Amino acid sequence: MTRFGLYPWLPTDDADLVHPDDIALARSAPPFGEVVELMPSDSPDYLCLRYGAGLVRARPGPLQALPDAAFAYDAPVRTVAPRSSRAGRIRRIVWHHGRQAYDYYLAIDGKAHSARYRDDELEPDAGGAAP
Repeated sequence: MTRFGLYPWLPTDDADLVHPDDIALARSAPPFGEVVELMPSDSPDYLCLRYGAGLVRARPGPLQALPDAAFAYDAPVRTVAPRSSRAGRIRRIVWHHGRQAYDYYLAIDGKAHSARYRDDELEPDAGGAAP
């Protein structure tokens, strides 16, 4: 089963694709351009999509499957040399179409960090960085 994908939905697209209770969040922070992580869903009609803005339920039609990512949202990670030593949590995941690979953005001490990291620049942090 697919665990990660792209959901190319914008506020100008068909609102029926997004669960009515989630349309306000989807319009204020659309999943377009973000990697979505599929979470368990209690509805056969909707997928539960996790991305940087939170959770949105949406119909499966537009979902474009991606290979599994090395790290999920909110996973505690730390950087590896030669990058500066940092520990944080995954706050944003994007798909780099040219490299066909993931890029990750971190929250460090609860604040968004602007640096972009690749799979080989991060490792799991067993100590678990604070959210």
